[in-house]
Amino acid sequence: PSGNFDRREAQAVAAAARSIGYLGTLVELGTWRGRSTVLVSELLPDWRIVTIDSYDDRAQDEEFASIPMESARAAAAVALAGRKNVTTVHADVLEAARKWAGGQVHILLVDDDHTEAHVHEVLKSWAGLMARRSVICLHDLNEAGLYKRHVGVALAAEQTLPTFGFRRAPEFDALSLGSYRR
Repeated sequence: PSGNFDRREAQAVAAAARSIGYLGTLVELGTWRGRSTVLVSELLPDWRIVTIDSYDDRAQDEEFASIPMESARAAAAVALAGRKNVTTVHADVLEAARKWAGGQVHILLVDDDHTEAHVHEVLKSWAGLMARRSVICLHDLNEAGLYKRHVGVALAAEQTLPTFGFRRAPEFDALSLGSYRR
């Protein structure tokens, strides 16, 4: 599957997961075509991975506007078929947080809508579901200085995560992926 998520970023997410010290649950927000989910699930075959996407929040992003949502959703379904440790949820990521019944989350991989207000709401909604030992990885956090559309990720993380006891964890950074740990 195509996508902007790199193998080095998947390795950084896997390193963050291994730092927890035990098997756990990884929740990915923003499946798109499934590339990041495939890469991470290959590196963490014993982890439970839940990937959530509504497939209706990218129309404002010129990079994705030309790709039909159903095409991306179908590509993800094909890419993720048969992966026993992956559950795909078609839902709004904020609504999914409100309805979450999957226990504590150990790794949260955020890569959906990059606007500051949305990322802020996502982090507030999911931070309370995070385990005492956990890591939040934000795709495009380290590109805030390069792309105007990624500034919201950095601003929301800086403003929101410290209030929930998370601190920057550059040891789990790779390319555009940035992380916070608790």
